[in-house]
Amino acid sequence: MVYVKVCRDGELRICDNTSSKIIPMGSDLVFRALNKKIVIDPDFTLQDYFEMFLKYPFLKHLEDFLENFIDRYEDEKIKGFPSKKNDEDDWINLTHIVVSKKTYVNKSEPTDVESGIEVNGKGIYLKDDENGEYKKGDICESCGIELSDFITMLDCKIKLEVPSVIVSEDRYGYRSDAYLESVSDHDSGYTLFEFVTSIIWELSFFGCPCSIDEQAQDFQDTVERIESGEEELIEVTNINSLFNKFDMNDYEKKEHMKRIDWLKKQIETAVKDRRQFDHKPEILEKIDAYIKAKESEIKEVEKLLVNFQ
Repeated sequence: MVYVKVCRDGELRICDNTSSKIIPMGSDLVFRALNKKIVIDPDFTLQDYFEMFLKYPFLKHLEDFLENFIDRYEDEKIKGFPSKKNDEDDWINLTHIVVSKKTYVNKSEPTDVESGIEVNGKGIYLKDDENGEYKKGDICESCGIELSDFITMLDCKIKLEVPSVIVSEDRYGYRSDAYLESVSDHDSGYTLFEFVTSIIWELSFFGCPCSIDEQAQDFQDTVERIESGEEELIEVTNINSLFNKFDMNDYEKKEHMKRIDWLKKQIETAVKDRRQFDHKPEILEKIDAYIKAKESEIKEVEKLLVNFQ
C-alpha cells in the first residue's frame, strides 16, 4: 500500500512497505499524492502544517484563503513570531487541534451517504468559569478555533481522530449502529487532500487574516473621521418609518404556513413508507411515533397562527 507520511517541518514522504522517498521541495508531484491516505508525525504541529506550504507552494491553490494565511505566516516568521504570546485575557491554553471525520449511512438509501470533517481545539482552562461549569486547570475537550489568531496556535499539536461511521436501518433511526473505521500504521483514514483543506477551512471560517485586518482598519478610519467631523452623519428622526414596508406579522404568518405544509408532506411520506414495513412491527412503531410527533407539532404551529387572525 502506498501512503504519504506527513513529517515535522512539513516534509512529505511517499512510502510503501519497503521504501520511503521524500517528495522534492517545490515539486508538483505532491498533486499526485492528494488522494493518498496519510499518517502524521505524533508531534506534528500547526507550525509544521504551514511549513508544508512553504516547501510545496502548489498546495496553496487548494483553498482561496491559503495564500493570505501563508503571507501572514511568513511575515511572522521573519519577525520571530512576536504574536505567538498568549493574551493575559485568554480563557484557555490550546494544546491540540483535533480533526475528526464522521460518515452517515442510511441502509434504506445506500447511495445517500453523508460525510463531514470537524476541526476543534483542545486545551486547559486558564480561569474559573463564572457559572461554575469548569475550574482553572480543567481539560477542555472541545472548543472552536475559528475566532482565534492562528499564530497563537502554531505550537498546538494536530491529532487525527479515528474516523467513525454511523449507520441507520431507515430514516426513522431504527436499529442505528456506529463503529470506527479500520486504521493502521499506514492509513489514518484521511487523505492528504482532506488533511490540507479541512484545517484551513476551519481557520478561515470568518475570512482570511488580511480581510479581517482590512475591515478593522476601515472601522478605525471611519471612527476617526466621525470624531474629526470629516464624516457626515445622517440623523434619523423617525426610526419606525424604516420598517413601514416590512410587515413582520405577515412574514411570521407565512413562515408558520410554510412549516405546516412541510410537516404535512413529511407525514404523507411516512404513511407511504408504512405500507412497505407491514411485516415489521418494530419499524411500524417507529414510523407511528414519527407521525404522531409531526401531527403534534402541526397543532402547536396552528396555535401560533391564532395570534395572526
